[in-house]
Amino acid sequence: EQESLRSLSKAFGVLFLISLVHHSISKTFQFLFFGYLTKLSGSSNSDENTGVGRISGVPTFLAALGTMSFLAIPGTTGFLSEATFIKLFSAVLEVTDTSAALILPLLILVCTGLAVGAAAHLKLFLGLVLSRPRANFEDHGSNK
Repeated sequence: EQESLRSLSKAFGVLFLISLVHHSISKTFQFLFFGYLTKLSGSSNSDENTGVGRISGVPTFLAALGTMSFLAIPGTTGFLSEATFIKLFSAVLEVTDTSAALILPLLILVCTGLAVGAAAHLKLFLGLVLSRPRANFEDHGSNK
């Protein structure tokens, strides 16, 4: 029983490193992209910036990479991270020790946080990139 917990501990260490790389790449890209959109519009209010991504000159598929990664779409680093997390989650469910009863509520909380975070990223992307512009922004090369 202790050996299975040790192997789970090592696996969660690997998951942490995978997630660290995923988060670093995706979050950096999103900060740069949304910072660029803020510079174009002159406002940091996402409600005022609705649709500015359509006229930014950045291809939509490129703008979607960070968001798709946080949604764990297959082929992204987010998918690798989430698939590893789900595999470890199922391994914790197989542990019959009382320590699994302590870990399970934490894992449920993490899953809830991941779902809420993915929804927030999707809302931001849909509003800024795929919606119609509310204001008249200068066109920087439309994504046609």
